[in-house]
Amino acid sequence: MSSPKKPGPSKNKRSKTHHVTLWHRYLGLTGLAFILVLAVTGIMLNHTELLKLDSRFVESELLLDWYDIKAPDNTVSYHADNLWVTQLGDQLFLNDRRIHDLTGVLVGALVMEGVLVVGLEGAVVLMTPEGGIIERLTGTAGVPGGMTRIGVDNSGNLVVQSAHGQYSTDATFLEWREYTDRVSTFPLQVATIAWAEPQAPPSSLQESIIRAYRTTVLPLERIVLDIHGGPFVGQWGKYFVDGVGVLFVVLALFGFWIWAARKWRRG
Repeated sequence: MSSPKKPGPSKNKRSKTHHVTLWHRYLGLTGLAFILVLAVTGIMLNHTELLKLDSRFVESELLLDWYDIKAPDNTVSYHADNLWVTQLGDQLFLNDRRIHDLTGVLVGALVMEGVLVVGLEGAVVLMTPEGGIIERLTGTAGVPGGMTRIGVDNSGNLVVQSAHGQYSTDATFLEWREYTDRVSTFPLQVATIAWAEPQAPPSSLQESIIRAYRTTVLPLERIVLDIHGGPFVGQWGKYFVDGVGVLFVVLALFGFWIWAARKWRRG
């Protein structure tokens, strides 16, 4: 009875080459996914302005939580008739809508003859109740600097508290003068000022403002850049990119092995 034949050296080498070829194929498909991601994100970053990646912001709560985007704690709100003007961080909101064209420290808000008057540290801004800016008055228009609060006296005049005292203007906002607490009537009466005081907005409005704030912080460009470079997956991002690099090195070595083995068999 003849003994079974043992596989020869050439058959063993073909078997090894077959296994290496399979690994090369699977690793190549895996590497293809990474190459596609790098290529797509690279093209996107190369056309940031065209795609408006730097001016479009992430609204996904999941991604915002992933990046630990939180609203500041220093919220200041003023209630003017049925309107709320709020400062959250460096952003200003009318109700739950951001006022994009305004910056500065909010010191008060009130309504005069249907016009929303917003007091900032160095300006008085006249707005419609819908949020449109009518006019922005600054120091060049006579507005006192260093304002800390605004109010209305019992004659309907706007009064501001500034670094150098109290000043007032009438409904035209054309002339500012040092304020006197005497009303020019007979008999003389002491004027009273209703100052705009900060108030806590309703909790539902506060949540809406926080949500609106968070969706203006994280630009889409940051997400694409992090996916392209690896930081998207957190502190392990650089190791992830290193792993992809090692994968391509292994692919190159396996490819060389397959090429060398076939060349050796052919002679």
